[in-house]
Amino acid sequence: MIAEETPYFHGSDKVLVKEDLNRFLHLGTIKQVRSRWPTGIIHKVTISQNAKFITMRDKGSWRHEDLMRAARRGSVVKYLNRYEGIDLDELEIAARCDDKSDSVFKRHVRSARESLIILSPEIIKTIEIIKI
Repeated sequence: MIAEETPYFHGSDKVLVKEDLNRFLHLGTIKQVRSRWPTGIIHKVTISQNAKFITMRDKGSWRHEDLMRAARRGSVVKYLNRYEGIDLDELEIAARCDDKSDSVFKRHVRSARESLIILSPEIIKTIEIIKI
């Protein structure tokens, strides 16, 4: 799958500098960022249209070995985020659907959105601070 020119967002307590980025940077929607970083810096990030996506299932935590294996196949992991950015009124149904497929989860938890994990930092085109 080829990337679209879609902005994603990253929250942190320090300014991201493109030249200093390491693997495994997490990106998502503003709502996902704010659920993890209620205060701090929000960065708008765009990635190259040549990025190669690999889809994985969100398990709540990411093992280094799994991400290293994925990096041999592509430059970005895309996953339906089951834990961040979910509307409060959907948390109960999200917990009940956690063991379901992504398509079933998304059908029942309409606020769920995809997130990314950058496996190859060189695919990042731009980083812009949008809120401090």
